This record gives sequence, C-alpha cells and structure tokens, in this order.
Amino acid sequence: MDPYSSSAPQPLPGAPAGCWYTTLGEGVLRGGECCYEFTATCGGSGRPFLVGERARTARAERRAASAWGAAARPDVAALTQATRAALAEAWLRDALLEHASVASFARFSLELMAVGAPPDMLAAAHEAAGDEVRHAALCFGLASAYAGAALAPAPFAFGGRVEVASDLPELAARAVREGCVGETLAALQASEQLSRATDAAVRRALATIAEDEARHAELAWRFVAWALQTGGEPVRRAVSEAFEAALASPPPAATAPDAEADALAAHGRPDGAALAASHRRAVAEVIAPAMAALLGA
Repeated sequence: MDPYSSSAPQPLPGAPAGCWYTTLGEGVLRGGECCYEFTATCGGSGRPFLVGERARTARAERRAASAWGAAARPDVAALTQATRAALAEAWLRDALLEHASVASFARFSLELMAVGAPPDMLAAAHEAAGDEVRHAALCFGLASAYAGAALAPAPFAFGGRVEVASDLPELAARAVREGCVGETLAALQASEQLSRATDAAVRRALATIAEDEARHAELAWRFVAWALQTGGEPVRRAVSEAFEAALASPPPAATAPDAEADALAAHGRPDGAALAASHRRAVAEVIAPAMAALLGA
C-alpha cells in the first residue's frame, strides 16, 4: 500500500469534539466483521467537509511535480528516516483536512445565503475558503519536504452533488461543533504547536494557520449569535444541545512521549500530553466561558 494513501477522516466514536480518525488501507475480515487500522488526530485540521455525519477528503497522490506547496523548505538534515516519515504522515493528514475545508467553507457560504445571513458573514466565509487553500498548500509543502516526494490532493470525490442545508437550528448546531468548538481548538492547538516549534519553515506555516483559524472560529461564534437572535427558541435548544454534547466529551488521551519527541516538536508536532493540556485549557478558558456568555445574552 502507498504510505501516503488513506481514506477520509471520520468522527472518532466516544472521542473529544474535534477528533477524527483516518482509516488506513482496505478492511480485513476478522470474526465475521470488517476491521480497519486507523490513526487518530484531534484539532488543528480546519473545518471538516461532512457528507451526512461522515467526513470526506480527497486522497493523496504522488506526482512528478506539484503546485501544492513547492516552496516549503524545512531543515531535514538532522532528522532520522523514521522521524521524517512520521512528520510526512502528520502534515499530510492535516493537508488533506485543510484541503477539504475549502469545500466546507464554499458550502457554508451557500448555506448562509439560504438562511438570509448578513453580507459581512458571506464575505468572511469566502475569505476563509481562500485561507484554507493557503493552509492546504503550506501543509502539502511540508509533507512533501519530509517525504522527499511531491504530494498533492487527488480529485475530490463529491459524488455528483453537494447538499446545502437551509434549516437554521441545524446549521447553528453544526457551527457550534465545527466552528465554535472545532476551529477554536484548531486555532489554539496551532498556537501550541507554534510555541514549541523551532524550524523556521514550520513556524511560518503555523503562524499563518493559527491566525487564520482564530478568525474562522470568530466567524462561527458570530454566526451562532446571529442565529440565536434570528431563530429564537428552536435555535437556542439546538445550540445548547450541541455545546452540551461537545463539552461532555473527555479531552484527548495524553500519550507517552515518542523517542523522537524533541525533533517532532521542533517541526510542529508536539507530544500527546502537550496537546491534551492545550485542549483542556481551550475548553476551560475559552469555549466554556464564551458559550456561557453567548447563551446568557
């Protein structure tokens, strides 16, 4: 199997909000059930493109040359082959999710139109889609540099149509999960990664991503506030339930540091303990107080 080919990330059952798993390769039959290997990631991945309740991304492919992030130049001279492979996998996973976020914001702009949202939100949604193109290019560039091969997204499989929702309570609840929670976590995780990274190319990418994701999270909070004001009690119930479900989830597990933990952190991939602590702080210091203020208002 090509190590840079995987299926779309899916919500991780029983995991914290903003966590996704990506299945690897084809399923195998064990005890009459189809089983898959998977990797999991939490936060730092932009807004997912959902089809029903399942996230979808393009697949990655190798190319002789790629316009996606060709300028990224992290310093790989002192890295072991195993560390480079781990970094390539992690940055590629983020690249595919950021790439899918372009489609997510494009659809969100249509949904804003469908519920009569104000023009400043429409403009911000289109700007966010452009930001995600840049994020994807930055991540593909880093992944390619660590892999030593040009990596790019294959054509995105939309399946013939893109469904646009127009139910305001549904859209507000989804904005809570994907934006108020997911993108707030993504912005703060990127800031945590930036604080520990030392490679110049990685720091430039993370600084851009952290700043943009914070603005995307702000858009989600503004939209939910507008939806509450516009839609009344049905929206309030949907928003309250979405926050309750998201905040009831435990933080991601604090995994043991890898033998190459310092090198991974220097290139933007801190260990699980740092990310779990960042997740807890984000919920306690940002998301929960903002939720209380929003619903109190």
